[in-house]
Amino acid sequence: MHGMDSPVAASGKSKTVDIASTLATGHEAGIIALGETREETEKRIGAVILRGDPIIAFDNCERPLEGTLFNQILMQNGVASVRILGFTEMVDVRTTAFITATGNNLTL
Repeated sequence: MHGMDSPVAASGKSKTVDIASTLATGHEAGIIALGETREETEKRIGAVILRGDPIIAFDNCERPLEGTLFNQILMQNGVASVRILGFTEMVDVRTTAFITATGNNLTL
């Protein structure tokens, strides 16, 4: 994971992520926003992992990035147990996604 922090808005954090993504994949990174709750954020992370995105870009984080699934994908060799929405089934998914986070006064 790579975090980009700045004390002010419009300093080029998201543009830097887009440049790196374009060089690595040929297109800008898909942006994911933090959910209103930790559970909502974990649902969003799970959906992006299941989709197989090579870069997961959290943009304009206004509160700390945290949660079980978030920690799992960073610390457990990229293997995450993800619940398929609408079902009670859990699947183990391997991800090698590069994760970025931008924010003003970013907290991890």
